[in-house]
Amino acid sequence: MVKARSDAIGVLCGSLVSLVFVVLAGAGYKNLPMPDPLGFLVFVAASLSVALSLAFTAGAWLATRIFSSARRRMGMATGVAAAGLILWPWWVFHVLGRQSRPIELAAIGVSALALASLLWVFSYWLSARGPSRGRFGWVGIVLLALLAWGLHATRAGEYVPPAPLRSAAGALPLSPLASKPTNLLLITVDTLRADHLSLYGYGRRTSPALEALAERSVVFESAISQRTFTAPSIATILTGTYPPTHKTLDNRSHLRASNVTLAETLSEMGFKTVAAAGNPGLGRAFRFDQGFESFQTVAIKGEAEVYGLDPREADLLGELALPLLEEVRGDRFFAWLHFMDPHTPYIVPEDYREIYLDDPLSDANKGAQTPAHSNYYKPIEDSSPFYRNRGVDFAISQYDAEIKFLDDYLGRLFAYLDELGLSSNTLVILTADHGENMGEHRGVYFGHFHPYQHTIRVPLVIAHPDLPSGLRIDRKVSLVDIVPTVLSLLGLPQNPEIQGQSLARLILEGDERGLRPYHYSTGTGRLAYATQSVQTDTHKLIVDFRREGFAIDAIFEGLGKLWVPPDFFNPYHYRREKFELYDLAQDPDELVNLAGQDPQRQAELEEALWTWLDASHYEARERKTEAAEIDPGIEEALQALGYVE
Repeated sequence: MVKARSDAIGVLCGSLVSLVFVVLAGAGYKNLPMPDPLGFLVFVAASLSVALSLAFTAGAWLATRIFSSARRRMGMATGVAAAGLILWPWWVFHVLGRQSRPIELAAIGVSALALASLLWVFSYWLSARGPSRGRFGWVGIVLLALLAWGLHATRAGEYVPPAPLRSAAGALPLSPLASKPTNLLLITVDTLRADHLSLYGYGRRTSPALEALAERSVVFESAISQRTFTAPSIATILTGTYPPTHKTLDNRSHLRASNVTLAETLSEMGFKTVAAAGNPGLGRAFRFDQGFESFQTVAIKGEAEVYGLDPREADLLGELALPLLEEVRGDRFFAWLHFMDPHTPYIVPEDYREIYLDDPLSDANKGAQTPAHSNYYKPIEDSSPFYRNRGVDFAISQYDAEIKFLDDYLGRLFAYLDELGLSSNTLVILTADHGENMGEHRGVYFGHFHPYQHTIRVPLVIAHPDLPSGLRIDRKVSLVDIVPTVLSLLGLPQNPEIQGQSLARLILEGDERGLRPYHYSTGTGRLAYATQSVQTDTHKLIVDFRREGFAIDAIFEGLGKLWVPPDFFNPYHYRREKFELYDLAQDPDELVNLAGQDPQRQAELEEALWTWLDASHYEARERKTEAAEIDPGIEEALQALGYVE
């Protein structure tokens, strides 16, 4: 009895040794002094040995109370082998995700049998000798490391690269803009929901200037943003590539030099390129100046400037933008203007504060209180009683007032283009980076985290005298399509890096042939691990890739990298999934989750999402996300805006 108990104590000591090793490796596994995948291999092996050694400890203790010595050894060995035979395939499938190739299935089966045999022999030997001095932990590490190496060795070279996301443009129609030198003015607006514009039928008259522009423009009824954060979405607009490919995945990432921006392309074609941005997160530190000869930003630093009580961001941006337009009027130019209104905090000039207070539209949210964590007015409640103890209806009225203030400025900007004589030869494109959630989903008030329609459906207006006037297009499109559309309309060659599709044929001829049926968006998350969505004109699937925690994530990714060649590694295969399926035709507000009720539709959208995820990660295989070095004052401003923690 004493001997058996000492055996159990020895096994327990071994497991504790392994556990300490796992904790140390988990704390810095990316910096282990060994090459990848050896670092992952050791970490995975140590982690699994902890689980097995704890099982041995419990088994040894129970066996001393139930069985004779011989039966104890045989029973323990058989039980442990059976557990390995059952648990190993389950573990591998859970960790490695969707595996279907015959060589993978065969490798899993062979490895399960090999593990079961090793466990039987080792368990029998262990129960006979006893792992004094805790040697089992280290022996288990070695054995499991060998097993992990065996898995790594089965990585086959037969992986076939996924189909490229770049679609063949085919024969594009001759654009009337291509026969003469045409300028480009790109206007992007921060946090602008399409359904809060009267241009799109909203009950408040928030956008009369845009309505006037629409009378001589092409208006897309459903334009989908590819990211719910500003920097990644703007990167998509400027490069024509998806976020997993351009690698600007959050508001701390900078735009990598390996991306080819629209400004760089047009600069090579002889355009004068200028830009003015009102968002501190789109400055030179984040490299959004790529390709621009002149790049200016509104100097917003610190919380005090973010919460200024007479904020006229549009006017401040205009002080930079109007001289730029005056300067380039004699050249062929590309000008990009990014307006910060109507981002939180919703603080508008005093003469706009009450234009929508207590109107009939506010009744829908009467009495609803903004959660404390979403109260963006807290820093100024004491100094500004107007913003004290206000509810949801008040915040929405201020958001709409922000839009109206911006729309009034845009009206003056369009009039200024007329004065300069630029309206007749300038292609104007207006859109937004993302929308805003007003409490409709997941308890998020006045934020933009998850890819529901409120946060990813944005305005898209394209205007030029030689394009159709008053045309409204119901066909769903994506913001990744802006760059190829611009190049087609201007009669310029396409950049081979572009992943979007030209909408020129749709605009000029109403021809939808060849347009993609699926549109993709990414929500919040730590870098690449985020909520993803795919939608068609009628249905939408949202997949929430839930994280398991740091240590478990490391194990999952470690085994994945042991198995899958680096070029084909996709981290989304190593996350748990939660599904939401919506019929947008019948349920545009996404209130009724149909996940599991329409398996055929769900399977179709899942397959489309996986195809896109695999392809976008494959095309970005040589790029890495890099964080920008941020000025402390700008960092404080970004924190006040909710961009960084």
